[in-house]
Order: sequence, then structure tokens, then C-alpha cells
Amino acid sequence: RFFPTLQLYDGLNCVIALDFDGVVTENSFTELYKLCIDRCKTEICSANPEIKSSWFVNRNLELPYRINSCKGKIKKIKLLIELNQNNDYVFYIDNEKEYLEFAWLFGIQTYIYENKKIKYFSLKSR
Repeated sequence: RFFPTLQLYDGLNCVIALDFDGVVTENSFTELYKLCIDRCKTEICSANPEIKSSWFVNRNLELPYRINSCKGKIKKIKLLIELNQNNDYVFYIDNEKEYLEFAWLFGIQTYIYENKKIKYFSLKSR
């Protein structure tokens, strides 16, 4: 349960890192996105270099704290590691296991978005 877990870390320097394509772009994620924005500093972390703030404005969504629109997989993974070094906890939500596996190896709290739900992801719980 993502949001109750997030609440346990209240008072620490935490950030929610959201993938853009396949997570934020999903219509079913809109309400979850609003909850993320309301409850914690939220950043976009994507390998898509084309993300603009106008995408959020056109959908009447509050802008995230920061849009990290990287070009390519390696830059995205490096950004996740940097976020992890600069915050007490990073809660990373993606729909692609490849990125989640790398993030998990670096101690990032990983969650997969599938079937319209945010589910805990771990390499230990396969």
C-alpha cells in the first residue's frame, strides 16, 4: 500500500519519482498523480526528452516539483541515483521492470504501476 507507506516517512526529505510514458500519461493514473502531488514532493523522471510543462497545463494538472526529461535510459538511471543521493527516501513508480530493477539495486523504494494500481516491487519478492 503505497500511500500509507509514504505517510510513515512524513518529516523526512522524501521525493516521489514518476515515470512519464506509461504511468503519468495513463488516464487511470490521473487521480493517483493528484494524490502524489498533494502528499509529497513529486518529480517526473523519464527517458523521454520531449516532456513539456504544457502537457500538465493542458490537462489541468498541477505541475510537478521538477520535470526531469532525460534523453535515454542511462541518463534516466543516473538521475534516479542522483535523486537517491540528495534525498532521504525516493519512492519510484514505473511500469517497466527494467528501470525498477536498477533502481531497486541502488536502494530506491520501487513500485510498479500495473492494472491501474501502484504495487510494491522488489527483486526479493518474485
